[in-house]
Amino acid sequence: MKYSMVVREDIERRLAFLKNGEALVGLLFLLAGLFVAIEGLLRLKALWVLFAPSFPLSMQDYTGQRILTALPFLSGAFISTVGSICAILIGILWAGTGLGEAFGSWRKKAPPGVFKYPYAVAESLRVSQAQHRQSSTIRALAAMWPRARLVSPIAYELLSVLLRYCGKLVFAGVLIALAFYVLHAAPPLIARYLQFKVSLLIPSAKPLYFLLLFMILAYILIGVSLVPFRRQEFARTAETFAVVGRGDPHLFFALLEEGCRLLTARPFPHRAPVRLQHETNPRIRGTLVENYPEPVRYWAKPAAYVCLPISFLLLTAGFTRLINFRLITDAVPHTEFLRVYLLDYLLEVAFALGLAIAGLQLADVTRRLFGVRKFRSTAVFCYVGQELPKPPLGDHASLQLFGKEMKTAWKIIEGVDEQFARWAKDPDTTTRFRVNIYWAEIFSESVGAAGPRLLTRMQKSPSVEAAMERILKIPLTAGFDIEMPATDREKVATAPEPTSKDL
Repeated sequence: MKYSMVVREDIERRLAFLKNGEALVGLLFLLAGLFVAIEGLLRLKALWVLFAPSFPLSMQDYTGQRILTALPFLSGAFISTVGSICAILIGILWAGTGLGEAFGSWRKKAPPGVFKYPYAVAESLRVSQAQHRQSSTIRALAAMWPRARLVSPIAYELLSVLLRYCGKLVFAGVLIALAFYVLHAAPPLIARYLQFKVSLLIPSAKPLYFLLLFMILAYILIGVSLVPFRRQEFARTAETFAVVGRGDPHLFFALLEEGCRLLTARPFPHRAPVRLQHETNPRIRGTLVENYPEPVRYWAKPAAYVCLPISFLLLTAGFTRLINFRLITDAVPHTEFLRVYLLDYLLEVAFALGLAIAGLQLADVTRRLFGVRKFRSTAVFCYVGQELPKPPLGDHASLQLFGKEMKTAWKIIEGVDEQFARWAKDPDTTTRFRVNIYWAEIFSESVGAAGPRLLTRMQKSPSVEAAMERILKIPLTAGFDIEMPATDREKVATAPEPTSKDL
């Protein structure tokens, strides 16, 4: 067992490059750019060899007629030339961008971002359930497919992007169908109302439909891969106790926040806590403390690795079809070319451009999949006041957590608190309050290294339990008083007892 773990760790260390998604996407564009640029350069060279004997051009009496009969060849050569030039320019751009992205991924990473919804994190710790705010589209998807409620918040954002892309593809399919309907209906309408006969050989739009269906199916499969097989754990430790003393709850928070600095390792900076106030009961105050999040190296979703070669094939296939556009050498009258070949040429160009655009879209999705970052940290949430009830369990209640109907239980407060200011006027007043504290080892995700983070799961940790056992003693045992000089202490000790006359 131990030997297998060592072998697995050694394999993961050797394949650590595959965990660097930015480098993989950069390598994808580097290879695709070099491929299409070399293809375009070789094609331009072949076209130059083909046309070089015809230079310099001389206009003979029959030149115009020859050009008209060679329209299929000249049109194909023009498309191939323009495609080759674009392939060289765009290929160089892709290669440079990919090279910079691949090398830039090894630079020093930006520090992790803050929580996007700190009040949701605090409430998740309190109720030991996921508290996320999601769009109405995703909420409707969760209503139709209950397993969709198990995905992480970042996966919900990616699903929103995939749904938006699918909507665009459906709209593009409607436009294509409308365009071909107009092409089929135009000749009889022109002949009927303009008394002008138009004959066109309209090609089939099946290649474009096939491409759209392929991309929609790919996005659906990527979305399905984001759904986990089991529900994420949301376990935490909770303690409730009453406190009596001469300190304000804000002093208790301050001592607890200082104690939680022990959870952060020495090289990392301390994260500022977030002070919260309950929405419906302003007397209930709380603080959310988190140590410095440590990045977790992990393998990305399998869909990201599958999309890499597919994106490369789509990008290169699109430009290859333009670069190696067919050249018809047979002499064809220009009227026959306009009737038979024009729409067919346009369809081939549109299909080639569609392949390249589909490759770029899939590469963008791949970059988003690889751009997800995971972090591990420890979070502590403490509030004073009466213990708040937990929300009811059940399918309907869990659905509410993912929609706009979810009420925000807490809000962030800044500046000096009025309650603390009133206590500062008379600090000798004895205070009593109830402390509710929750802590757990949490895992969060973000899109990008420095993007705002969202909570994904939480669990109990023996090391955190041991640390919190010591940290909780700090605000309960701290006490300060003014130390008097030795001479003053002797005077107090030798002072005579007060008599009734003195009183």
